[in-house]
Amino acid sequence: MCFNINLGDIGQNFYIILQGDAFVYIPKSEEEVDIDCIDEEKKKTYEKYAEFILKSSAKKSIEKESISTSHNRAKSEFINTTNIYNLNSRLSKSDIAKTLLSEESMIFNGSKKHDLSFEEKLLLLNDIKKETTPYFIKGTAVYKKVAGLKEGDCFGELALIFNQPRLASIIAKEDLHLLALKSSDYKEIFQSEIKNTLEKIKFFQKIFKETPQEEIIRFCHFLEEKSHKFNDIVYKEGDICDGIYFIKKGDVQVQTNYIFYNLY
Repeated sequence: MCFNINLGDIGQNFYIILQGDAFVYIPKSEEEVDIDCIDEEKKKTYEKYAEFILKSSAKKSIEKESISTSHNRAKSEFINTTNIYNLNSRLSKSDIAKTLLSEESMIFNGSKKHDLSFEEKLLLLNDIKKETTPYFIKGTAVYKKVAGLKEGDCFGELALIFNQPRLASIIAKEDLHLLALKSSDYKEIFQSEIKNTLEKIKFFQKIFKETPQEEIIRFCHFLEEKSHKFNDIVYKEGDICDGIYFIKKGDVQVQTNYIFYNLY
């Protein structure tokens, strides 16, 4: 789960997921950060998780027989459910990740609502000792998950097309098997897809005239283009809402059922 592409990284490859899942993260708005800053209990939870990661990563030379009773007491107070912190050895990144993301290993002793979410724990695992832009500031997550990626999905093309830094961070939810394609090879092979992406961005620049290009590019990354033939039903009244539609070309007819009641 250590695969990670950070927002701001220089794009060099295009990726296709062969196996596994990942999350897409972007920075929160100032309003979202301000709201999350109110939860002081969640900040304490962050501190406990961060302490666990740092201590678990540090080398320990203490032998089992030399561990004092006070150490054991501190250990039991720190972890309230399962024995996930071994004072005698250094845990691997994989072990730390499995422990931290296990539902049976909740470090926070209070209400579950003050615990970090699975997505926030993934951010935290990639935040400790990271020299790039932090995912947490003063115990508050300043990034949020906006999409999930699964087998067959691809990412990284926008940075290659526009020769600019990454517009989002991608963090593996589990072990990933990826196919990587260099920038020059991608541009040579996927010329038609690049043209289609540029047309899509140009289309939305006409609709959202005051929106910065960077936000439009990020927005277009999550769009899925669909085609419908004449007389196709796009969706029916009563269907669960699963997205918003923009008409790129063509016309649609909207119909609804009216029920009239006689009032006596």
